[in-house]
Order: sequence, then C-alpha cells, then structure tokens
Amino acid sequence: MKRIPYLEKSVKVGLSKITFINKTIRENCRKGGLRESYTAYKSWGKGAKVDLQFSKSGAKNIEALYSTHWLKRRPSE
Repeated sequence: MKRIPYLEKSVKVGLSKITFINKTIRENCRKGGLRESYTAYKSWGKGAKVDLQFSKSGAKNIEALYSTHWLKRRPSE
C-alpha cells in the first residue's frame, strides 16, 4: 500500500544475506527443474496503481530477481 519506499528498507538483515538467500533459492529451483515466471507487483488501495519497488537502487535486474516466481514445468516443456 505504498507505506515504505522499497522493500529492502524494512528487512532487518544485511544486503549480503538477502543476496545469498536469493542466489541459493535461484540455484535450488533451477536444479529442481522449476521455471522462472516474472510477476509484476502493483500497489493497491486508494489512488493510482504504481509498480512496487524492492531495492533501493531500483535496478531492473535486481527487481526481476525479487519478483520472480518459480513454477513447475509444463508437461510439454
């Protein structure tokens, strides 16, 4: 609901731990045969719907890492 400017501001651990966790999840999901699926996160509530930001920098590659869901592969894949 746009209460914080970006998600990393409210996380209580250091960025190195967050990076390690994201990297580990990514590696394990790939090894497990899951596929990546990007998900756009928008604000909700009153007012204009804006893209939510995960990182302080707002860099596209970092934002993509945070907003990736991991799904089972389809039978045709």
